[in-house]
Amino acid sequence: NNGMNIFLCVNSDVGRGNTIGFRFGKIAEELERQGIAYDILARANYDSRFEVITPWYQNVLARVLKILRIGLLPWWSFRSLDMWCFDRFVLRYLERSSVRYDVAHIGEYIPRTINYLKKQNTKVILEIPIAHHDYALRLKQQGIKSGVRIGATPRFLTQALDAADVLMAPSFFVLDSLLHTGIQKKHFIIPFGAEKPEDWNESDVDRRA
Repeated sequence: NNGMNIFLCVNSDVGRGNTIGFRFGKIAEELERQGIAYDILARANYDSRFEVITPWYQNVLARVLKILRIGLLPWWSFRSLDMWCFDRFVLRYLERSSVRYDVAHIGEYIPRTINYLKKQNTKVILEIPIAHHDYALRLKQQGIKSGVRIGATPRFLTQALDAADVLMAPSFFVLDSLLHTGIQKKHFIIPFGAEKPEDWNESDVDRRA
């Protein structure tokens, strides 16, 4: 495995708790421990241990778009624009790089990037952190109100799922939401982890159970 070259890519903040970016930082940490070569590209980096490739706008764009949606345009979903900008940045980086990757672990629906990697014979694992958009649509059809505007399934989501080689979900609930749409891809589940407190005692958990 030490001859492999891995590409980690996530539209989130490495080293920042309660984000998928934190999970990618843990993956990078394990790759370093095993001596496996990798590059990591993320929206922003809060962990000085890693050299992370970041777009010039970092996480400012997402914050500005969120403020606009909350304050001025509550009906507007900024997700498509945020995703498009990130997809464009990642694709340009890859096109300019001479590095070829064996495996790419992607944490965003960026179909142009995924298709480019596939043309380079890179195996793409797409991580799906939350339930598929169609799950919200099904709730809406059942008359269950979510408090947010729910439109049609974004095209970039469908395109990314179709292009990826393998899908990774953090729970059976997320996986079921994918399978319910008719997706037939190789898939597996790796639950989100948590740091053990220093005073963690597994026997205490057994007694409470």
